[in-house]
Amino acid sequence: RVPGMIGALKNLCAAATANHHLATGEEARAAVSAIGCMDNLSHYQEVRPLLKAEGVVEVLAPATEIQTTREGSQVMAAESIMILTRLASYHCLQALQVSEPVLETVVHCTRCALSRQQWANFAWRLSDVLEPLAHLTVSPHHRPALARASAVLQLLRALS
Repeated sequence: RVPGMIGALKNLCAAATANHHLATGEEARAAVSAIGCMDNLSHYQEVRPLLKAEGVVEVLAPATEIQTTREGSQVMAAESIMILTRLASYHCLQALQVSEPVLETVVHCTRCALSRQQWANFAWRLSDVLEPLAHLTVSPHHRPALARASAVLQLLRALS
């Protein structure tokens, strides 16, 4: 455990996500990297309570609402929602409201992982996307949008 590390990661992404339309290329890259670090940490069950206690949820929530066609912003939104789904309780997952473009991006990341194709300078892995995708299906609100984005087809591809 490194004291202050999660706080530093939060600070890197907070400014860029709060003012994503004003963020410089360097600030946006730093935010994407910080979110990527938090994403990697969120894979570990034992780290999840620490991420929640440090307020990661409050910092990442605004990033899920970014609406843009810039790849970096799409990655920030998708990775943020992936982290949030790993940290959320079942009850919170049921109430979670994610925009259709962000859901489509998560499915796109899944497609890339299955095809071993890089997108937005990321080599997506199934371990990155399958758990969050499963968690997103808990909310009945997300199911039609996930179906339109071909999530079921991607899950069947993962099983074959």
